[in-house]
Amino acid sequence: MPEIRRLCGAALTAALLLLSPGAQAHLLKLFASAENGQISGYVYFSGGAKVQQAAVNISDSSGALLGELKTDPQGAFSYRSQKPVDHLISASTLDGHAATWTISAAELGGQAISANPANSAAAATASRDNLDQRIEAAVARQVRPLREAIERQQEKARLQDIFGALGYIAGLAGLALWWRSRQPATKQD
Repeated sequence: MPEIRRLCGAALTAALLLLSPGAQAHLLKLFASAENGQISGYVYFSGGAKVQQAAVNISDSSGALLGELKTDPQGAFSYRSQKPVDHLISASTLDGHAATWTISAAELGGQAISANPANSAAAATASRDNLDQRIEAAVARQVRPLREAIERQQEKARLQDIFGALGYIAGLAGLALWWRSRQPATKQD
């Protein structure tokens, strides 16, 4: 019986350590968004602490390096896109933690089209494209806080996760008790 108590205690301790904020403090997270070709974001640990001087690399979908940055004291970075391609953003710390985020070419927004005023069809197309770009920029400004809130919510330990872990521990303890009851009794001298 003392072995079972020790086993249950060890399982409970392990579960509590894994659920504690300190155990997840080194989970590196990255958030980024784009508006009018400007990619901005920040790097942080799952507990919310911003990571300063994290290395941020920006690559295209083929893996070609487009830019190398460092985060500022608030963990933020900013990059002006030069190409309308998908951008893979990766952040890393000196102790080996890493995170990635992808900004699609569609999220970057189109480039302004310069039109010859003498050509009214081109001017109308440019005006329509300019309006589309302004609408996309306004939507991006409104959506960014929602995306950030979703990202923060996903990293919080939910009550169902805690009950699930406790159920797992109880199941393991039950399995250990069942296994122990199936063992033949040993003779004591």
